Amino acid sequence: MLGARSLSSRKPTQGVTMTASPCEGPWELDLLTHWQLRLAGKPVQVAFRQQRILAALALLGSRPRQVLAGLLWPAAPEAKAAGNLRTGVGQISRSLPCVLSITHDSLALDTGVIVDWRCLQERMSLIQTHATVPEPAHIATLKRAVLLPGWNDDWAIFEHERLNQRRLAALETLAERFLALGDGRHCAEAAGAAATIEPLRESAHRLLIQGHLSTGDYYPALRAFELFRTRLSDELGLQPSPQMQQLIANITIAQGPLHSAAEWRTMARWRRM
Repeated sequence: MLGARSLSSRKPTQGVTMTASPCEGPWELDLLTHWQLRLAGKPVQVAFRQQRILAALALLGSRPRQVLAGLLWPAAPEAKAAGNLRTGVGQISRSLPCVLSITHDSLALDTGVIVDWRCLQERMSLIQTHATVPEPAHIATLKRAVLLPGWNDDWAIFEHERLNQRRLAALETLAERFLALGDGRHCAEAAGAAATIEPLRESAHRLLIQGHLSTGDYYPALRAFELFRTRLSDELGLQPSPQMQQLIANITIAQGPLHSAAEWRTMARWRRM
């Protein structure tokens, strides 16, 4: 619902209630996993109206006042929305100096504010352009990087979904690179995280299976294929692509013994398809 306040965000961020001295330390704004503003490492308590203003500016960049007011309070009359924004900006200016960059017509987050969402964007760009060595820590970072969970504003939902697509692409890139390096375990971990974001994305499941196969873990590969095949059939009435089916068809005793009766049963079921 446009402009709706989420149930999970009814209380402002917990922390120190304070009026900061002008620019006494670096401001840090977290939008991933939760909303939090910190000054010199200490959490600052911020009312929900001001949280929404700062989050929108962090995600969307500089905006004319009228546009921002309409975005944040779409159901309110124009004058009421403008008044809400004016009140919120005034409170931010008094209690959170150096957080906003204010002109007569527009508002922006000050360039000195460190935003975790922006840092993640830079990290994902490095991953997708192969400008950084893949590390297991990258997987953990991308797995937990959920933007403003529970926020129901349309602009927040849109940015949440857009970030999910970038996380998905970055995780698949990590999986491909781990696979190329012969690290099947972390390939499977990255691909599994990607498949959690988009359960019907075949490329993620294909990488998950390839990661398992590269380490000789045939049963997890067969199980991953069977789970994906069943879900794809149940939800879309489709079957995996020939390319993905060939991954499973290529499993033979020449690749090593299957490790359990469950593996043999899963393999026999696949052969009968």
